[in-house]
Amino acid sequence: KQWYQRRVRGGVKPYTIFWNGENITGSTLSNLLPGFYKYTVTDKNGCTFEGDVKVPILVQPFTTVLPLFTLIRVLQGITSLLTAFTIFAGIILLRYWRFFSPRSSLFCLVIIIGVLIGYATVFVILIQPPTKLTCISIPWLIGVAFVLIYGSIFLKAFRIWRILISSHNFKRGVITNPFLLRVLFVLLVIEIAYLISWTIVDPPLPRDIGLRSNLQETECSVKNPIWWIIFVGYKAVALFFGIFLSFKTRDVYKEFNESKQIALCIYGIGVIGLFGFPLVAILHTLPSGVTMLLVFAILLCITFTLFTLFLD
Repeated sequence: KQWYQRRVRGGVKPYTIFWNGENITGSTLSNLLPGFYKYTVTDKNGCTFEGDVKVPILVQPFTTVLPLFTLIRVLQGITSLLTAFTIFAGIILLRYWRFFSPRSSLFCLVIIIGVLIGYATVFVILIQPPTKLTCISIPWLIGVAFVLIYGSIFLKAFRIWRILISSHNFKRGVITNPFLLRVLFVLLVIEIAYLISWTIVDPPLPRDIGLRSNLQETECSVKNPIWWIIFVGYKAVALFFGIFLSFKTRDVYKEFNESKQIALCIYGIGVIGLFGFPLVAILHTLPSGVTMLLVFAILLCITFTLFTLFLD
């Protein structure tokens, strides 16, 4: 059952209101069943206005089929298991550090740290309803995790590519870990500078969204969507650069070659984005739906990347 609130303007107060022939008082009608209702408003001078209103059939959010609380608990459990697996992978990496040397053990560790930050993002998103702190922290966590994970992957491929070019030119190419770490640090600083500007100028804040009838949900929103567009846009450019590196290093010896893994990771992200963006456009008026899509997208992207790089 639903409610309907009346707002009368014009005429001379007090007003007399008849709803389906019945005189009513107060500003809100509650416990209304779907259907058409007629109303008549008469002011102090006897002027009358008539009209009708349709109370629609209530469409419940998809989270009422599977209660939001239950869905959140399931996703938290899945994320906890994946976090435990990632920590286990980190322990294995530290235990067999030399074994991972051909794949650059240091940057493998950085990738694992980025994956853990990505899973932390999921836990933050699943805090419902969102608060000012969680809304602001979500792009920060996503941005830092992206730089650590995919920045490390692409820098490793970049080193192999530069060494390959040097060998073709009969030159000695040496790109050390400290140099690549400085480059990664610069990328992280650029990301943080953008996030600071975003937080100061137009921070994501919780906003109540009125759904059909008396339903209401809360979402994190910004005044100007250009911040999200730029945030996603330059990450897409980075992924295209990753495709370029993957292609250029495709003929390297197998023990040093991660071109197939990089291509698979980017392909996975592309497929998820291909299906995810249209779904977001369809469910943009349903914050809980968009939230769950974001959680699934982060889990799939990060987990697919983790398994692709480390499972073998």
